[in-house]
Amino acid sequence: TCRLHLHKHWTGRFFKKVSLRRLGLVVQLGHQDGSECPTPILGPSKFIVVHENGVHRVSLRYCGCEASISSSTGIMHHKWEQLMRNRWFPATHTRPKTACTFQMLQCFHMLTLSGKLTAYDYYGGLVKLTNNTG
Repeated sequence: TCRLHLHKHWTGRFFKKVSLRRLGLVVQLGHQDGSECPTPILGPSKFIVVHENGVHRVSLRYCGCEASISSSTGIMHHKWEQLMRNRWFPATHTRPKTACTFQMLQCFHMLTLSGKLTAYDYYGGLVKLTNNTG
């Protein structure tokens, strides 16, 4: 799975947060061994991944080769299936543009059970971790 970290870039005067997408990260899905797909399918240009350390914009490519074909059905895995195998839970199963990491969902689950934290407040906290300028 992809490591989602917050990065900062030195502008000459101060460190400024920069997105993983702007740094050139392209997440390739579909290959269990992490190898590059010879026939990738471009995902949304600004795919959003909500992780427990903030909200990230990444470039995404889905697998379009035989590595994405199910051995049991012989049919190519859907995009949402490729996201789920990467441990990202898509916001929708049709043309997903946003996903939450399983790690973030587990953290939210614990916080909501023990502290009665609402999803709205949890997401608001993640947004502030990402960019606290409002």
